[in-house]
Amino acid sequence: MLAAHDPDSLSFLGSALREGNRLSAVRTVDSRLPLSQWPLDRVDVVVLALEEGRVPAAAVRTLAAAGVPALLVGTGWTRRPLEAAFAAGAAGCLVRGEAAGGLAAAALAVASGHRLLSPQLLDRGLPGLPAAEAPAIPAPRAGPRPAHRPQDLPPTLTAREHEVFALLAAGLSTAEAASSLNVSPSTVKSHISHVLTKLGARSRLEAVLLMQQMSAPGRGRQSLTG
Repeated sequence: MLAAHDPDSLSFLGSALREGNRLSAVRTVDSRLPLSQWPLDRVDVVVLALEEGRVPAAAVRTLAAAGVPALLVGTGWTRRPLEAAFAAGAAGCLVRGEAAGGLAAAALAVASGHRLLSPQLLDRGLPGLPAAEAPAIPAPRAGPRPAHRPQDLPPTLTAREHEVFALLAAGLSTAEAASSLNVSPSTVKSHISHVLTKLGARSRLEAVLLMQQMSAPGRGRQSLTG
């Protein structure tokens, strides 16, 4: 389900959710209505467009208590609303412009139990969150990263392409990923372009989410009601 407060958000985000036919159905509702009036029967996930950056903590808590994950999409994110969102039980927080290309994949991911945070929000820091509630896209960590075995990778991707996206998913910039791999930034950009083409993804975020779904045991692309 898509909950938004204005026609532009309903149209823009609705189109993003319906693209590629990854979701079996997408309902819409005016987010200003009382939650009791939202048609939540058989809803697997709620994508909630924020109004002027305000986090509807009460609604998010109620949805979480009902077992319906809420994926919040907005602009102007700062540490305070991020902390409020995750403390209320949000399944993810995305930057609106960045989310457009991978919103359907993000909805599938949170419906499958992942917690998501747009990579560009990692520098906001979320010290108030317990470790168990850390976003599914983790913060960078020091030390060597485990090698990925080629047999574990999506069949169309090379080991290096998977390694590049593992670093990007960990929050590294293109330049940082290049430094970690001892290659040039242009080489990393080339790998990114190849991965987006092979996966049919429109953004880095969507590619990361698709790769997470492919690597999860027993999971592939799904159809859910949103």
